[in-house]
Amino acid sequence: MQNLFSTLKVLPAALLLTTALFLGFSNKAEAQVSFSITATVNGNENTGTFTSQGLAASLGTFSESFSFNGKKVHSEATFLYVNGTITVKTHSDVLFTSPTTATGAGTWKISKGTGAYANIKGLGQLTYSLTGIGTSAEYISQEWVGSLQ
Repeated sequence: MQNLFSTLKVLPAALLLTTALFLGFSNKAEAQVSFSITATVNGNENTGTFTSQGLAASLGTFSESFSFNGKKVHSEATFLYVNGTITVKTHSDVLFTSPTTATGAGTWKISKGTGAYANIKGLGQLTYSLTGIGTSAEYISQEWVGSLQ
C-alpha cells in the first residue's frame, strides 16, 4: 500500500514534467523568411547584396562559393548582417536556356550562425536566373524562401 501512495505522489509531478516538455517542443515558433539576392559571378564566386524579410535586420552583403558539375550546383553562402552572419549550404539543378543564360532551383539549409544568429536553424527552397554566362558581365539573381526556428 505504501508503494501505491508513493507512486500516486510521483505521478502528478511526472505528468507535469512531460506536459511541460511537450509544450516546450511544440511551441517552437517557425518564422517565414525570404531572401532576394543580386550578385556578380567571378569564377566560382558570387558576391553582391541581399534583402531579407522575416529577420530583424533586412539587408546586407552576400558571398557564395560554389562547385558546378554540368547539371548541379553545390554551394556555401554567407549572409553578412550588421549584427552577425548566417552560413547556408545549397544544392540545386541548373537548366541552360541559351548559351549565355540559365535558370535553377533547389534547396538551402542553414549550417551555422554568428552573433545575433548564433543558434539559428532554417531551411527552404531557392530559384535563380543567370545572365551573361561566360562574359565579363555574368550576373545571378536569386530568390530564397523558407522557415526559421
